[in-house]
Amino acid sequence: MFCRKCGQEIMQGAKFCTKCGTQVQPVPQQAPQMNPNVQPVPPQAPKKKIGAGAIIGIIVGAIALLLVIGVVLWMVLAKDGGSDKDDSDSDNRNHRVEETEKADSESASKDTEEVSVTESVGEEVEGTETIREDSTESGSMVEQSMTLEQYAERLNICNLDGSQYDYYEDENIGGAYVTSGLKGVSGYLAYQILDLDGDGSEELLAFQLQENAENGNDILVQVYENRETEIVLADATVIAGYLLGTSCDKAEIRMLVKDQRYICLDYEQLTFLAADGLSLGMRVFTYNGTELEEYLTYDVAGSSLEDTGRYATDTLQKLRAMNLPKSAENLELRDTFSFCVADTGLDVLAKIRVDNSYSYSNFSEQTSAPVATCYLISGRSKAQEYILPNSSETYLTAQDLEGLSKADLRIARNEIYARYGWVFEDETLRQHFESQSWYKTGDFGTVSDDQLTELERANRDLIISFE
Repeated sequence: MFCRKCGQEIMQGAKFCTKCGTQVQPVPQQAPQMNPNVQPVPPQAPKKKIGAGAIIGIIVGAIALLLVIGVVLWMVLAKDGGSDKDDSDSDNRNHRVEETEKADSESASKDTEEVSVTESVGEEVEGTETIREDSTESGSMVEQSMTLEQYAERLNICNLDGSQYDYYEDENIGGAYVTSGLKGVSGYLAYQILDLDGDGSEELLAFQLQENAENGNDILVQVYENRETEIVLADATVIAGYLLGTSCDKAEIRMLVKDQRYICLDYEQLTFLAADGLSLGMRVFTYNGTELEEYLTYDVAGSSLEDTGRYATDTLQKLRAMNLPKSAENLELRDTFSFCVADTGLDVLAKIRVDNSYSYSNFSEQTSAPVATCYLISGRSKAQEYILPNSSETYLTAQDLEGLSKADLRIARNEIYARYGWVFEDETLRQHFESQSWYKTGDFGTVSDDQLTELERANRDLIISFE
């Protein structure tokens, strides 16, 4: 350091210049220069120690967060699972009827857990299923990759044959025996594969028995189609209702087809224990390729039906339009309200017969309760049910009768009368014809020669000559 006045070098720490005596002024120190590119570092806060309470809080918070996440995931999975369950339930509905039908076949009883097809006409159901046997709904696919013949073989045939219904004494009507009719029996009565609508493709026609919730039983007619390898119930309807119900002591019901086109049913129900009366009816439906259409319905009931058929002008006209002249004549002239199998083109699919342990002639002499027994007689080919199937259609020759026994000739001769409903007093003949699906007793029991055609009379006389 040097003196500012004389320039003399001044010793470190001296306060005056040794040469001129000038007081030495301290040289101020300059502040250090800061690098403008260097950011100042803020002072660091002193670190705090984490206490035990804070650690517990952190753990509790983490657990709560995990619980919330778990609940959200459970709700999402539960929603997806419910959707899957709905899909599974839908699939189960499509499949479990097939299992029910198998159980029905094994137990021969009505299964109340069968599923009916409720989709509208034209809709298809995914999967393989069979239809509930007491359903009247239509339009659903009921089987995949199956022919009509295969599906028909799986139908649950009705366990009607041999069924009985009992009677009880009703004090309100003087202790007369009455019945509630047939209960707890269901299933298919008959079926046939044919081209009902004439379009070149065959349909499956089926008749089904099901109990009516109010009284008796209904018979349904169903039509199935094979549409691109899928069996579809095209349509179904009740063709006759309230059958085999209250006070039905005896009955005959037939299911027929005329000319592979007309779906027919006739019935006769007799009441003679609790009252005196009968009810009769005729039904005809057709199938137009989409739905069943009612063509003829005629019902009559009372204690006397004499001289009523000739007033059924609309029914008579329709019977003649169906080429059923003998059926129309029997209705008009003899009050016979049934299809006469002497007419050509009539095929009987099945017959229900109800016999009673009492008869109309001796029921007042009986002391024990009556029993009604039902029989289901399936239709067979004419060659199986007749000795001479064509004796009402073509003239017979001696060659047709060769080789027939006397007993066969007797049956063959009476086949001509049986077609008109002759009531046989001979036990052998009666039992034989009652066991045939086509036979139905007439309302007045006998058949005059006037009812027979010239051809039938000639064939009768030829058979007699061989007897």
